[in-house]
Amino acid sequence: MRASYNESNGDRSAGVDVEPREVRRYPNRRMYDARSKSYVALDEIARWIDAGERVRVLDLKTNEDVTIAVLLPLLLDRLSRSLRGDAATQQLHEWIRAGDLPTAAPPDPPPPQALTVEERLGRLELQVASLEKRGR
Repeated sequence: MRASYNESNGDRSAGVDVEPREVRRYPNRRMYDARSKSYVALDEIARWIDAGERVRVLDLKTNEDVTIAVLLPLLLDRLSRSLRGDAATQQLHEWIRAGDLPTAAPPDPPPPQALTVEERLGRLELQVASLEKRGR
């Protein structure tokens, strides 16, 4: 059994692995998971994250952390499936016209179920921008 740690409440009995699961990305874009000793697809990585695991993706040749480049398409895919209607389309147009996105996360977020689609999209965009600025 792997040591795990729940970041939200400090519980070491269940939750997120202390060390992220490390995946190596080959030049041909295939990804290899040393833990399972097998090649993995993006949807399998998504299932790990859904199950609470942290993932770190490193470029095989340069050892550069390419986690954002690998995970961002997952986020965008899920986001595009959740966006519906003219209000969401209008918000996307406004962000594109603005040329940059806000980088500071809003203080003390309300519970996720209380957020509108636009608010959830805004939070996700803030988190992505913040991670990109930090080089993660």
